[in-house]
Amino acid sequence: MAQGYGRDTQGAERSALFLCGGAGARSQGRAVALPARHTLAVLTLALFLALPLGGCLNEEKPASPKTDISLAEEALKARDIGDAEMYFLRYLRKNPTGDSRWQVWQQLLDICLNIRQDKGTAREYLEIMLLEFADAPQERRSIQLELADLCEAMHDDPRAVSLWEALGADPDTPDETKAAVYRKLSHAYLRRLEFTLSTDVLELCLKLGVSPATKADCLYDMAENQMLTERLDLSEKVLRELLAMPEATPERRVLAVFMLADVLEQQERYTDARALFESIRELYPNEKVIEQRIFFLKDKKNLPGQSAVQVPPRFRESLQQQSQPAPTSRSSRQSTRSAQPRSPRNAPLQSPRVIPPQPQPNLVPSPRQVTPAQPRRSAPQGEQSAPPQAPPGE
Repeated sequence: MAQGYGRDTQGAERSALFLCGGAGARSQGRAVALPARHTLAVLTLALFLALPLGGCLNEEKPASPKTDISLAEEALKARDIGDAEMYFLRYLRKNPTGDSRWQVWQQLLDICLNIRQDKGTAREYLEIMLLEFADAPQERRSIQLELADLCEAMHDDPRAVSLWEALGADPDTPDETKAAVYRKLSHAYLRRLEFTLSTDVLELCLKLGVSPATKADCLYDMAENQMLTERLDLSEKVLRELLAMPEATPERRVLAVFMLADVLEQQERYTDARALFESIRELYPNEKVIEQRIFFLKDKKNLPGQSAVQVPPRFRESLQQQSQPAPTSRSSRQSTRSAQPRSPRNAPLQSPRVIPPQPQPNLVPSPRQVTPAQPRRSAPQGEQSAPPQAPPGE
């Protein structure tokens, strides 16, 4: 260690000699001797100058460049949507196996659906994602749900139905997700007038181990399906089962009471239907609809043998709109109102007037219209054919 210290001291002395002109003295063939007090000062100066020189040898590392994701996020903050989308797409091209691909795809979908309102491009992205994440079950199911809803919004029911059917057939799909898929499939089958398939998927929905609120939603869809197919008894049974469930939400219960009243009205049980409409007058979202339905049932009762007018409830609003006259000026309305007699306020609906059938014209040609070229029918045997009579006036 003393030797090392001696070498370091000799190196410092040489540096001091070089700084003090020792090179010129050596060129003249003689050495320069410094006093001891000057030697210590020169050594201190040499060490002080050597520290910055050593720091300069260590080059400064350049700052890491910004990634495409950070550039895209900065562009989003600056509301530069075009640049943000460009940076996200560039990241996907440069990093085919990157860890942030799922987040980047979600950002691109958000730009397409919520900012650009471009459903076509969003659908293309989802189709690519469905191929990319085919081996990730959770991500794949999420993509299938979103893509199916988007296809339904774009009126592509065949593609949406195929995606929902794949989710329903997947054994790893959670029951809650599968119940939502079955309900959407039921509505899609109804739009295609496939009533049997619609009922079958709802029966599968009721067999799942789902929460009571989800089961109530499936029962409501089942009752609606039965009512649309005119199976009113089954619809009433399902609705009463739904209303007996304490777990059903208040909103679902109100809608179920409205549908049950509609079913009872179609069964000509008008008093019961009116009582149900009265019970939800202040709870139904549209109070005017309830008042209108009560007005039509005001003078109708459940009498045995009563022959009520068979008007489906869903057509009553259209009938009322058709019965109203076209809007005219105020003076003409007053004159028309004073000239026409008033009918009773609660007069029942009159059946349409029956037009008697018109007699059909006789299309058989008369004897004068028979041309000589037509062959005459031969008379049966044993009968004499009458001679042709001359027309009057000959």
